[in-house]
Amino acid sequence: MSTCQINLHKSSAAAAELNRHKFDLVCITEPPYRGTRVRGIDGTVIQCPNSKDRIRACIKCNLDCWPVQDYTDADMCTIVVNLNHDIRIQTGKDFAVVASIYLDITMGVIKEKMKKLVEYCNSKELPLIICTDSNSHSGLWNSPDTNERGEMLEEFVMTNDLFIHNKGNKPTFVKGDSKTYVDITITNCFAINLVNDWEVSDDQTLSDHKYITFSFNYEPKDKQFRNLKKCDWTLFRELTEHCMPEIPNIDGENLDACALELNSLILNSLDFACPKKAALARKPNPWWSGDLEEKRKAVINKARFRYRSDEDRAIYN
Repeated sequence: MSTCQINLHKSSAAAAELNRHKFDLVCITEPPYRGTRVRGIDGTVIQCPNSKDRIRACIKCNLDCWPVQDYTDADMCTIVVNLNHDIRIQTGKDFAVVASIYLDITMGVIKEKMKKLVEYCNSKELPLIICTDSNSHSGLWNSPDTNERGEMLEEFVMTNDLFIHNKGNKPTFVKGDSKTYVDITITNCFAINLVNDWEVSDDQTLSDHKYITFSFNYEPKDKQFRNLKKCDWTLFRELTEHCMPEIPNIDGENLDACALELNSLILNSLDFACPKKAALARKPNPWWSGDLEEKRKAVINKARFRYRSDEDRAIYN
């Protein structure tokens, strides 16, 4: 599974460039937005549904996943990804938790929701992957300097038995002569082996930040879907009523276990009443022409001027 993390710097052009890549999962910070909604990103985008502030974190996911609202707000988006058989063997779990987090430089570096998410996943032994624009500097993620925010995040990482996957000396943020290493990928001990081939990509992003790419060590299954309009709801009702388990601890204990059992019952019943079918490949955009492709290449070539001399940057601006 190809995975990417990127700060789009609120740029619609950067979002359009991202749409040209075929990542299975993208953790995004500072996406383009209008009002309180993310705009310009194709596919399924998960964000905080009831935020009154502009969205600074979201996740684009083409996998079997669902949002976790308790650990989602304007600066943080968390999802649970349903793992396929290969990873279940590797981790012993059916699910992995993925979070995209923007750590605002004007606020504390350790978000309370991030802290609670780490504690919950560690206590439940759930694989956790955090992709964050940390706005902090530390030698722990190969920054040449360390600031106070970096020291606080270092302590959080070590105290909670977390692991930093950043390697190499490529900066993740480049603007003029300023180069920093603020974008980091963090996992807990149950997800260390899930992240493979981590690197900072040289591909043009049309943002001040670089793509960070990595993969899960397995091939995703062909994408399938259910057409609920053709579901045999009579059969579904009969199956769920016949197989409905007794609900233990109705006083509120073991709600997670009850929810997982109910979820399994619904999915198993749907497999009979509404089987999944292979999704048809999307047709290319009919309006995308060779002329537009040439203009796109010209924009990317001009964007490269930013990283050269002062004279070149003046031409670009």
